[in-house]
Amino acid sequence: MPTLLSDFSTTLFAGFPSLIAIFIFAYLYLCYRKKHLFLWLFSCFAHTFRIKILAIVSLNLPSAFWQIYQFTCIISIILDLYTTNTLLKIKNKKSWLHFFFTYITFLILTSIFNLPFYTLLTISYIALSFSSTRNGYMFLKHLPKSIHAKNIAAFSFIASGLLFFILAILCIIEINQKLLLLVEVFLRILIIIGLLSVFLEKNNYDLISEKIRYQRLTENLPDTICRFHIHPNFRIDYISLAILKLTGYPPKEFYDNPHLIYSIIYHEDHHIFKVLKKQPSTFCSNHNPPKQYRIIHKSGKFIWVEQTFSPFFDDNNNIIGFESLIRDISLKRSLDKEMLHLNNMKIIGQMATEVADRVRNPLTTISGYLQLFYVKPEFEKQRSKLCLALNEIENCNKFIQQYLLLSKQKNLELTKSNLNDIIIDIQSILNTKACNLDGSRRINIYLNLTPLPDQMLDISQIKQLLINLATNAFDAMPYTGTLTIITLATPNSVILTIQDEGFGIPEEILKNIGQPFFTTKEMNSGLGLCICYNIANLHQAEINVASTPTGTTFEITFPL
Repeated sequence: MPTLLSDFSTTLFAGFPSLIAIFIFAYLYLCYRKKHLFLWLFSCFAHTFRIKILAIVSLNLPSAFWQIYQFTCIISIILDLYTTNTLLKIKNKKSWLHFFFTYITFLILTSIFNLPFYTLLTISYIALSFSSTRNGYMFLKHLPKSIHAKNIAAFSFIASGLLFFILAILCIIEINQKLLLLVEVFLRILIIIGLLSVFLEKNNYDLISEKIRYQRLTENLPDTICRFHIHPNFRIDYISLAILKLTGYPPKEFYDNPHLIYSIIYHEDHHIFKVLKKQPSTFCSNHNPPKQYRIIHKSGKFIWVEQTFSPFFDDNNNIIGFESLIRDISLKRSLDKEMLHLNNMKIIGQMATEVADRVRNPLTTISGYLQLFYVKPEFEKQRSKLCLALNEIENCNKFIQQYLLLSKQKNLELTKSNLNDIIIDIQSILNTKACNLDGSRRINIYLNLTPLPDQMLDISQIKQLLINLATNAFDAMPYTGTLTIITLATPNSVILTIQDEGFGIPEEILKNIGQPFFTTKEMNSGLGLCICYNIANLHQAEINVASTPTGTTFEITFPL
């Protein structure tokens, strides 16, 4: 009977690479916990055990050991195929069950008919040939081209498959296979090198792909993602592309100059980041809400943002930096402000109804009796006091009328009108309000009216809006000045501009413009501008206010 290997030392040399691979794959599995590393570990063990069994049988030990060898071959093939599918994320097909059923059937038939061990070995070599060739093909087909180590593993598997096929033929003709088995050892070494290289390259490829995928995700988010160190020195590790839209500055400028982030924060909000640097632990509490502050866009406008902070630590558990999410909340704050305004309007409407029912009717009765006393001769000496009382009642009625304008909204009485015609219609009223009876205030009114298209407007409410804004302008110019009213048409809107030459509105007051009951004047209801904003909202118009020490400008934009 021909010998497969010359001596036991040659067999040890044949199994030595697999033993090394077992330790390498065991170490890598402990580091990475990848399923295919665990399977490769047992695959190498199975192949090593297969070679050692082959050596034992070649030393004329009982032929029953061939059954163990066949079982080891089955395990090796299953592990090789399953590991390849696991690595490449390929679904296992039912056809493989048919393959193993056929393979095991041949082995059973060979044992039943007590055929020579070379026949058993031939069947095993054919199965190993098919398995190795298939593995090499799958590596070439499914691994990315950028993983160059796949060529080493794939061609080593294919060459090993070809070698097993040659060994199967030599078994049939019972020729000594010592040299070819040494070639198998060399190919096993190449397969192990290829698998290790594929793992390292694929692991690196997966990391890069994951990084690109997350980078694309963060760059497409509307919110800005930021990671920065605060110790030992402040630096920005990463900031997403959304920062360009938020601030007007690209990420590169923040990398080059990390302190740029401080320079765009509104000066009144710097205290937040002073605390962040001195007491970072205060930002770690789960109950600590996101910080809200203002930044200055490159264009100069103010933007409200909300920022969350998630700390990361050094080896000594000290906070060295934060990962943050920065969100533009300007629209949210605007909506909150609008909701507050609407709630206030609702409350005012309810109050207006009560005032109208409980106050206006008694005032009408009192006013009627006072007018009756005023015309009677016996009250001639008290006429000045009666006149004063009637004037106060008239002021009360005007105040109630403003309340009623803010009560439950009625349907607009829209008619096709021209804004210029409405302005000209109330010009005489404005001229009267522009001058005091004693001549101490004389204000010029300048109209710059350009041709406008007709619009659907509620004429009475637009008149109320114009008179209220003009009255505020007159109050801002105690003695002299010019009130300018400008109209302008654009393709999509009509713009009404009202300018005065007063002393302007301070910033802390400007932000409360339009709030009910907010006023800086004595004996004033604080409802005039609130009514203007209400009328504008009903017409889907937008009011913008700009103020300087030389005057204030109200710009109302009506959509066409």
